[in-house]
Amino acid sequence: MAGHLGPQWDDQHIPLVMAGPGIKRGLVSTYPARLVDIAPTVEHLLGVPTGKVDGVVLADSMSAASRAEIKAQQARGRFLRPVVRALEKRSANGGRG
Repeated sequence: MAGHLGPQWDDQHIPLVMAGPGIKRGLVSTYPARLVDIAPTVEHLLGVPTGKVDGVVLADSMSAASRAEIKAQQARGRFLRPVVRALEKRSANGGRG
């Protein structure tokens, strides 16, 4: 059966590959990046000030991230990791809680 049937980890988990100037080479991050994290990350790489946004800079993947960016990503990760574990559990149980 094809399609998106709900918040299963298999539907939510997709790889994000980044490369280029300012990106650490060969790093595999365990941070559960979200779509809203892409814009502030690109802004950081371009040197554009990031305004007030929902996402965070993917600081662990940057060659030069500020302490504030690293702390923001770590804080968000502490919130997101339990959500990821719940989605993984849901997927392991065939989509049932």
